[in-house]
Amino acid sequence: MKKKLLIFVIPLCIFLVIGVVFIILLFTNNIYTNVKSFLSPNKEYKIVIKSNGTRWSFGEENIKIYAYKNSLKGFFVKKIYETTISNDGKILNDTNFKIDWESNIAYLTLSGEEQIDEVLEIKFNDIIIINKKNLN
Repeated sequence: MKKKLLIFVIPLCIFLVIGVVFIILLFTNNIYTNVKSFLSPNKEYKIVIKSNGTRWSFGEENIKIYAYKNSLKGFFVKKIYETTISNDGKILNDTNFKIDWESNIAYLTLSGEEQIDEVLEIKFNDIIIINKKNLN
């Protein structure tokens, strides 16, 4: 009787442990935290960069860029742009981001150790438009 119980309990425990690990990995991979935020010189517009952390294999890091007006209206009218940064597994910091403001347009440069710079043009009007610029 004990043998039959062990044959059932041991695989069940292994299955439960694998399931719990899978659920933890699934949910923690989708948690984004603030990395950097920028406020326009006139304090009217805001850009927030969020990341879900570096990969264990030194791969790309997923980031989301939130662009919105720095007001109550901005809560409802915002644009989210998703991209990646290849930074050799290092934590993102101030050196990975550069911003230039021209009136209601922001030029955000994303840099990584293992990629060419990516420049985004963010236009703040009634709707917010984010375009990737070519560096030629």
